[in-house]
Amino acid sequence: MVLSDITIDNLSFSYDNADVLKDISLQFQEPNLTCIIGPNGVGKTTLVKCINKLLKPHQGRVLLDGTDINNISLFEMAKKMAFVPNSVSSIFSMTVAEAVLMGRYPHSGWVTSAEDLQIVEEMISTMHLEDLAERNFRELSAGQTQRVVIARGLAQEPEILILDEPTSNLDVKHQMEIMNFLSNYSKKMGIKVIMVCHDLNITAAFADRIVMMHQGRIFADGTARQVMTAENIREVYDVNARVIDVEGKPHIIMLKD
Repeated sequence: MVLSDITIDNLSFSYDNADVLKDISLQFQEPNLTCIIGPNGVGKTTLVKCINKLLKPHQGRVLLDGTDINNISLFEMAKKMAFVPNSVSSIFSMTVAEAVLMGRYPHSGWVTSAEDLQIVEEMISTMHLEDLAERNFRELSAGQTQRVVIARGLAQEPEILILDEPTSNLDVKHQMEIMNFLSNYSKKMGIKVIMVCHDLNITAAFADRIVMMHQGRIFADGTARQVMTAENIREVYDVNARVIDVEGKPHIIMLKD
């Protein structure tokens, strides 16, 4: 089976005439974990929201399987692409299991099948949420909530999974577990996982591909070894760093001025 791919073609976006993204061109064709990094304000979240049609670029196109997403309904896109936001809240009272079940809507609508329930159960187990399945979603901690929305995204069975800093509310142990899971899951299921990250060392340890952004543009794109260099970090983050090898992966040590 040939899975979906994304092409970003000369994409630009502005807020109130302030340029945020400038001439972005990227392709996502391989089933892997791609991490988008860069300082605050460089347009990382804006970029993934343009990919997911939550924002409309002022210039350029996003193509899903060669078709401009402007010509694809959100409902049809949701059958192939899932988005996990950085934070989420619910005005409705629902259990964790019901929240995860919402991920099945693009496939089943409001009619729940035995298959839907089985997939929900699998995703709850995958995210280690069994003890919380009957808890009210609104009563969860930030970290628990984040695991639920990831489970909901996985329940959508997407060919493309987009996440906006999914580990920001998690402790280090759970950050590593989620990153390791997403890296393995992308290859096991043959899907593309694209996520916004902020921790350079977590990214370097788990990402198959890293897209580094600077001033609204793509500054570097490649493997951790290619992207995570002292020169790139100094240019993009304006900090001095030493990059060493730890078990075959670059590890960044920030230096005092």
